[in-house]
Amino acid sequence: MSAEPIVKIRTLRRVEHRSRPLPSSWPRVQLAGVTTDLLDENDAVSLIIDHAVTPHEDVLAVVSANLDHLHHFGSGRTSARLQRQRVINLSIDGRVEWLTLLDGAPLVRRAGELTGRLWPRLAGSDMIWPLLDEAERRGLSVGFLGGSPETHEALAPVMAERWPRLRVGGYWAPTRSQLGDEDAAASLTRDIRAAGVDILAVCLGKPRQERWIATHAHESGASVCLAFGAVVDFLAGRVNRAPGWIADHGLEWAWRLANEPRRLTRRYLIQGPPAYVSLRRDSYVKMATTYFSEPAMSKHPVLPRTTPTGEFSPAHSHVDVAVIAVTHNSADDIEPLISSVRRQLDDQSMRMIVVDNASTDDTVSRLSRHPDVIAVATGANPGYAGGINVALEYARPADAVLIVNPDLELAPGSVRTLRERLARPGVGVVLPRLLEANGELYASIRREPSLPRVVGDSLFGERLRGRSGLFSEIELDPRRYRQPHAIDWGTGAAMLVDADLASKVGRWDESYFLYSEEVDFLRRVREMGAEVWFEPDATMQHRRGGSGVSDRLEALLAVNKVRYYEAWHGAAPAAAFRVTLVLASLLRLSQKRHRASLRYLIDRSSWSDLVAGIRGAGQ
Repeated sequence: MSAEPIVKIRTLRRVEHRSRPLPSSWPRVQLAGVTTDLLDENDAVSLIIDHAVTPHEDVLAVVSANLDHLHHFGSGRTSARLQRQRVINLSIDGRVEWLTLLDGAPLVRRAGELTGRLWPRLAGSDMIWPLLDEAERRGLSVGFLGGSPETHEALAPVMAERWPRLRVGGYWAPTRSQLGDEDAAASLTRDIRAAGVDILAVCLGKPRQERWIATHAHESGASVCLAFGAVVDFLAGRVNRAPGWIADHGLEWAWRLANEPRRLTRRYLIQGPPAYVSLRRDSYVKMATTYFSEPAMSKHPVLPRTTPTGEFSPAHSHVDVAVIAVTHNSADDIEPLISSVRRQLDDQSMRMIVVDNASTDDTVSRLSRHPDVIAVATGANPGYAGGINVALEYARPADAVLIVNPDLELAPGSVRTLRERLARPGVGVVLPRLLEANGELYASIRREPSLPRVVGDSLFGERLRGRSGLFSEIELDPRRYRQPHAIDWGTGAAMLVDADLASKVGRWDESYFLYSEEVDFLRRVREMGAEVWFEPDATMQHRRGGSGVSDRLEALLAVNKVRYYEAWHGAAPAAAFRVTLVLASLLRLSQKRHRASLRYLIDRSSWSDLVAGIRGAGQ
C-alpha cells in the first residue's frame, strides 16, 4: 500500500523535561467560618511538594476539612472553640501557612453549590499516597507523629515495601500527657528536628494535631506538616477504608461509624448535625488566594528556538515527540486536536503526522490549512492499526511517539508530563487521564482480559462497582485514577510510547482493523519487559466521536475480544471465552446491538464479512 504525503512542515529544538507548573492562584470558600482552598489533587500535591523542596521561612500546614473540622474550628459560640480558632487563624506570628483542603462529602457539595463547579474530595487518606510517591521521587524525608507503637511496628514494613527508596526519619508515638507537658513537648520537637524530616504527618486527631502544628511546627524543622488524622492506621492496614462505592456516595462516615462505634458515635451523631447546619447557613465564596511564595524556577535551561513559536518540525528532523493521529471523517475534530497539540510546543520539539483513511467529508481540506502538519492519504481504509503503521514511517527520528485519537483535546503541559513519567526506569508506555466531553472522568484503565472478568463484566457491566478486580476488566475505583501506577492496558485514545521500544515491538496488528489492537500492542510491550503506566497529571478530553456506535462496530468489538484471547491463550480457552460472550448477548436480546453481536459470535465464518462490510460502509 503506497501512501504519499500531501502536506508538510518545519522544525523545533529539543529541551530537558520541566516540572509541572504550580498554580499561581486558586478560589477559596468560607465554609462555616473555615477558609477552604479549592484545588484538584494534582495542584495540591504540586504545592505541597514544592514547599517541601524549596527553602521557605514558614511551615506549610495541610488540613483536611470535614464536618468534624467545622465543629472544632468553624463558627461557634463556645469560648473554648473560639480559642482554638485563634490558635489556628493567627498561625503563631505568621510562621505557619495553612492549606485547608475539601474532605467531607457535605463540604464538597456545598463548595460546588457556591462556585458552580464540581470539586474533588481530597481526604488525607487518599492524598498521602501521591505525596509519598513524590517524596520518594524527590529524595525527601518523611516522619510520622501520632498513632500507637503497635501501629508504627505494623507501618514500618509497609513503608519499606511500598516505598523502598523513601527516607523515613522516624516514628513518634507520644502520650496525651507528654503532649500536654511543656518539657516533654519541647524534647519531642527537638527529636523531630534532629531527624531531619522534610514532611511530617501529624496524626493526633482533631483538634490536637492542628494545635500541635500551630504551636510547635516552626521548631520541628519540617517544611510541611500534614494534619491527616488516622492516616497511619490506614497505611498500616489496622483500619480499613470504605469500599469505593460507599465513599462515592458520601457514606464513608457510616462505614467508619459501623466499624468504630464507641469512638465515633459522638463525632458523627452529636457533633456532626450542628456543624452541618452551620455549613448550610454560614458559607460564601472568598476572593482567590495567591501562592504564598514564588514557585521554584526550572532547573533546566530553555534552549534557543530554531523555528518560530507554535510550529511543528519537518520530516527527518529529530524531535522529542512525534504525534500521530489517524482520521476517518474527522473534519469536526481534527483542528481542535491540532490546536491543543500546538499548545504543547513551548518547551519541546514535536512533529505531527495525520494519516487519513479515505475520509468522504472535508477532513483533508481542513488539514491543508496547517502546512506544518504532515498529512498522509492512504487512499483506502486499512483500519486504525493500518493507519498507525503508515504514520510510524514518518515518525522517526524521535525520542517518543504520541498516538492520539482525532477527537481528543490535550490539556496544557500534558505531553511534557507524560514524558517525565516515560523517562523513569522500566517505563515503556504512558497513558493519560481521560475526561468525557462534560468534564467527568472517563474510566480508561483496563485489566488483562480473562474468563472471570468477562463473566463479571457480562453480568454486572458498570453496576456493582466495588467488585473485585478479578471480575472486572474495567477499573471502576475512582481512587485508582488519582495516582500514577503500572497497569495492564488502557483504551487506545492516547498513549506515549518510547520510540526505540516501538521499533522493537513492531507493527500494530492490522487484522483487528478496529478495537483490541491496542490490547495486543500493549501486551507485546509487557512481554518485552517494559511497563505500561497511567499518569493522572496528564489530562486529555475525549469526545468519543470517532468510530461511532453502530451495531456492526459493537459486533466487531465482541469478535475481536475472542480473536485476541485466542491469539494469546489458544483455541480451547478462547472457546470458553466466546461461549461466555454468547451467553451475555443472549441475556440482552432485547437490545438490537446485542442481537447483532450474537449473530457474528455464533457464526465464525462471517467474521471476515464483518470487517469488509464496515470498511465498505465507511464506518
